[in-house]
Amino acid sequence: MRTEFRREDHKNLLVIRMDPLQVKDAGEFACTMLKENRMKYLLPTEIRSFNGETEIGFDITSRQPLDILYEKQTMDKEDIRALLAGILKVSEELERFLLDEEGLVLEPSYIYGGRKGEVRFLYDAGFSLDYKEEVDRLLEFLLEHADKEDKDAVMASFGFYQKAREYEGDMIRAIREFLEDPAQPSRSVEVAGPMGDENEKDEFFVFPEEEEAEDMSTEAEKLPRRRKEGFMASMVFFGILGVGGLGLFGYTWMAFSIQRPQELLNYSGCMAGIALAAFSLIGIIVCILKKKAEKSRGKQRTDSGAGRSDEADLLSEVQDFGEGSEAREVSMKREAGEDMHEPRERGWSEDDGKAEERTVLLEENSYKEQRILKGRIRGRQREIDLSAFPFVIGKNKDQADYVIEDNSISRIHARFTERDGIVFITDLNSLNGTFLNGIRLVPQEMSMLESGDEVTMGRLSFTYT
Repeated sequence: MRTEFRREDHKNLLVIRMDPLQVKDAGEFACTMLKENRMKYLLPTEIRSFNGETEIGFDITSRQPLDILYEKQTMDKEDIRALLAGILKVSEELERFLLDEEGLVLEPSYIYGGRKGEVRFLYDAGFSLDYKEEVDRLLEFLLEHADKEDKDAVMASFGFYQKAREYEGDMIRAIREFLEDPAQPSRSVEVAGPMGDENEKDEFFVFPEEEEAEDMSTEAEKLPRRRKEGFMASMVFFGILGVGGLGLFGYTWMAFSIQRPQELLNYSGCMAGIALAAFSLIGIIVCILKKKAEKSRGKQRTDSGAGRSDEADLLSEVQDFGEGSEAREVSMKREAGEDMHEPRERGWSEDDGKAEERTVLLEENSYKEQRILKGRIRGRQREIDLSAFPFVIGKNKDQADYVIEDNSISRIHARFTERDGIVFITDLNSLNGTFLNGIRLVPQEMSMLESGDEVTMGRLSFTYT
């Protein structure tokens, strides 16, 4: 299968090129069906012919292949089941349009995930790939990326592997039996179809930790509202209490025709009213001071972490990324203004107010070459340390090693890799693109970085040193 990546009309395309012989032998009917029909589970498709050669373009803008999505993460049981359910759905769709399922591309590097976790596929109308070899590679991918610490994930991946082997590559039959197995219960998952029909729902591919992140996000959004509601409730309570105290005081004053203030002490109603009003006033003052203190603390946190995610969120992300955790921790330290390679002190002494400096032992990685992107994010100078590879920049906290919360940055925007000591940059089908020294990079193609190069992602520019 001859493929290339292109940027056309603000879209990133993966193009399959077919020669006339392929079209004549097998692909003419398939090309016609793909051109005349929009299929729900395939990537948006464009077909064009020029100088006797036919091209099928698939829109992959803002989508990532599975091998990138799961480069540093593992799959749980539900991820595996949902992916297999997606393959079953697209196979049934192809059958309705009289298309051979062996044209479905099952190579993990050509299965694309997008927003909300939906998964979409390519169709090779020229049947240039070996379908059984693709099935084998997909099975190996599932076995390799299943979470080894999750018993259910291991059993699911190995169970499906056995089913596929049992039916000698009959993928669809194996998937049907595997999903219908009562010993493999699955949660119900819903998502709107690619045409935007919110009433049409189906199972979709669930990314790792997506539900947990959503729950955490929901709780974080509710917390300020709960605090505000608590403050308002306290103010209302003390307000009512104060009004009641003043009312009791006024009623007693009028009922007993009190003429002199000295007589107030002789009437319990007046004293109770004064006490309630004073208690109410104190309560209101305490609530206001507490509110101001919370705002002050929130402002300090914002000032110290402007342009980046909350430090606690980043720390939790560090634990989630395995190989990429070192890069995240380094990025956090740089943003906090801390030294990248803090020396381990062998000893300091302070006698009579004088400090004697001793030689310190530097950590081994202090001598490693530093690769840094320097630029401004939200008006503040930032340094992104590319200390662990592959290194991904984007705004998706679950997938990126360095998170940039800017609406011009894609969820997974660019990827940095190292080969033989040379650093390369790759645009990951970002919507607004990645530029190297003013030249837009072709999606999914590696470009070498040299010291002094200018890297632009979205509206943000950095210098590589």
